[in-house]
Amino acid sequence: MFKKLARRLMFSYLTVIFIALVVLGGLLSYLFENYYFIEKERRLKTHGEEVSRVVESYFEGKLDIYGMNKALENYEHHLNAQLVLFDRNGEKFEKLRLYEHAQKEDPFTKEEWNQVLDDKTVARKDIGYLNFYKDTVLSVAVPIKNNGQVTGAVSLHSTIYDIRETMLQVRKFIILAGLIAMAIATLLTYWLSKRISQPLKQMSKAASELAVGKSTDPIHVDGNDEIAQLAHTFNTMAKELATTEQVRRDFIANVSHELRSPLTYICGVLQGINDRKFTEDPIAMENYVSAALTKTKGMSRLIQDLLDLSRMEAKTFQLFKTKMDLNETIRRLLAQLDPILDKKSLSLKVQLKDRPIWINADIDRIEQVLTNLLDNAIKFTPVAGIIKVKTTIEKNYARVEITDSGPGIPKEELPFIWERFYKVDKVRTPGSEGTGLGLAIVKRLILAHEGQIEVQSEVNKGTTFIFTLPVID
Repeated sequence: MFKKLARRLMFSYLTVIFIALVVLGGLLSYLFENYYFIEKERRLKTHGEEVSRVVESYFEGKLDIYGMNKALENYEHHLNAQLVLFDRNGEKFEKLRLYEHAQKEDPFTKEEWNQVLDDKTVARKDIGYLNFYKDTVLSVAVPIKNNGQVTGAVSLHSTIYDIRETMLQVRKFIILAGLIAMAIATLLTYWLSKRISQPLKQMSKAASELAVGKSTDPIHVDGNDEIAQLAHTFNTMAKELATTEQVRRDFIANVSHELRSPLTYICGVLQGINDRKFTEDPIAMENYVSAALTKTKGMSRLIQDLLDLSRMEAKTFQLFKTKMDLNETIRRLLAQLDPILDKKSLSLKVQLKDRPIWINADIDRIEQVLTNLLDNAIKFTPVAGIIKVKTTIEKNYARVEITDSGPGIPKEELPFIWERFYKVDKVRTPGSEGTGLGLAIVKRLILAHEGQIEVQSEVNKGTTFIFTLPVID
């Protein structure tokens, strides 16, 4: 397919270039030929006026007939032209020329002779008209005056042989230049066609490999044109697909672990009950059943998160908005976290706006956002660390900042933390349990409330999550 594309591109380019060269060559040929005709006509008119003045000098007695004829012969030789003198009636001044001429015909029309007699210079081009020329002839007639009155005319007749020979050389040069230009254009179009088709061929091959799950090397294209941008976009897509595939595999491993561990525990408890191992110790059985129930609720939350995320991505998720005080909601949630904070000896620094912040939102979902972000802050803040919570109002938006003093997030991983199933902590270290769904849900909930969320983090310096929501009066 791409060989055909390269051929089509080359054929298209060369066709356009060929047509352009033919048109340009024809135009140049026409312009040059027209220029030479105009120039020759100008020369004939100029010398015709000079001959007219020579004849006028003869009439005035300034030249004898021999001097005049000598001058006329020089003009004929210099111009390579036939020179004939006519009176007012269009008859030749035979007595003025001392030798016989082959010219017996007058190429000018009656109207043209009338113009000459009105003291005007005329010119015409005839093809094979004059019997002493077997070629196209350019003729010029200039009036002759005697005592200020037009008494006749001098006509000059010259073939365009010299123009034709010059134009033949010009056309040869144009054809040669065109052939050289076509050769250069062929090389350039071949290179350009390859430059366009080769990356497309590489992308097609890479896309086929991606379709069957294989990894591909980045496609390199020099420059910054559309093809290079397409290759860059393709490389980005391939990289994101690889990242998504890795996230999917990590998710499967995480979910498998999240489900396998509680299911194994529940299965063990049920097997013990079935084998009547707890009949003699009802308290132990109660503890085991309670733990199994807790694990069942954890699996239920995991499944609910997956369902919520799927609904959000399918845009079938509904929000039940009502007027709420964001500051009051934060105070209530922080009060519920006191036991957990005390257990890790964490310090909590709270800086809330000094008045209520009213927003129109789904209370349960905003609590879900805050709970998730606060749980993350507690989870990743080391013992005796500090957690900060701050609210402000900026440009009709409520701004909430939740900062921890944990290990931070590497810069290269920040763009991916909002993706579903993504986990910064690839190794399951104590206290970092989770499926990677929390932040994906948080971002979608904030966006559903017409807000924005961002993260600022430095390794070993902690992380700050910032989200904004529109306020109401």
